[in-house]
Parts: sequence; C-alpha cells; structure tokens
Amino acid sequence: MRLAIATLGVLAATAAPASAHLITTSKHCSKLPCVAKSQLKNLKHARYVCHNGARANKRWNCQAVKWLKTEYAETRAAMAPKVPIASGYAPLCGWSCVECESGHNPNAWNAAGYWGWYQFDYGTWVAHGGSPSRYGHASSGEQTAVASRVRYDAWPNC
Repeated sequence: MRLAIATLGVLAATAAPASAHLITTSKHCSKLPCVAKSQLKNLKHARYVCHNGARANKRWNCQAVKWLKTEYAETRAAMAPKVPIASGYAPLCGWSCVECESGHNPNAWNAAGYWGWYQFDYGTWVAHGGSPSRYGHASSGEQTAVASRVRYDAWPNC
C-alpha cells in the first residue's frame, strides 16, 4: 500500500511542474502578437528543459517542443498579411517573393535604391498608384496594394 501511494506521489510530483510552467495569454492580451510571444516563451522553456531537465520533465518537454513549434509557426502564419487579389488578377509577387526580395522587412533598402517588401524603384512605385510622397515610408499594406497592380513580372529573380 505504501508503495502505491509513494508511486502516485512521485507521478504527481513529476507531472505537475512540467505543465505548470506553461505560459498562457491573459484576458487583456489575446491578440496574435501576444499569443505568439507566449508561445515563443513556452517553446524556449521546453527546449531548455528538454536539454537540461531530468526524467519525466525532460521527456514531456522534448515531446512538447514539436507541438509548440507547430503552434508557433501557425500563429506566425496567421499574423502574416494576406496578399490581396485585385481586379481578378493574382499578384505576381506573393509571400515567398517578399521573403526573397526583402526578407520580410517592409523598410528594407538596397544599394541600388530599391525599397520595401517588394523592392520598388521610384518609377514603378509611382506608375502603379503609389503616392510619390509615401515612397520609402509606406506601410506594408500600401506596398501590397501597389504590388497587386503590377501586371508584369517585376520580380524576375524570385
């Protein structure tokens, strides 16, 4: 009988701390950036315990790392802006193109004078409806709207 009680006590002691460390989002911060932040903290903690933990905590956290990575990736994907389809045409430069052109940096400049997510030059920006005064300062949404109006392959390397 004592062995059974001791075994249950050990199981309870090893299982509780692993799940007790999970960070959850609070009621006042349920937006995707807050969710992603808490997921990233959980993932980092799980990786740490997986590499440095002992026994059941280590096993649980090593198994949780894969799940937490998937959850974090899905949240990050949900946060990514969707490239609109304008006038029935699919944009020629989608999300993978943004990665190729600017590394997802909406304020990226290169040495040749190209700017933004889609690495516009001034002429292309203005010709496709971008405000001349907003060149170099437009939001990612404005940049995507202008890119959706480009009807030729302005991004041949991506």
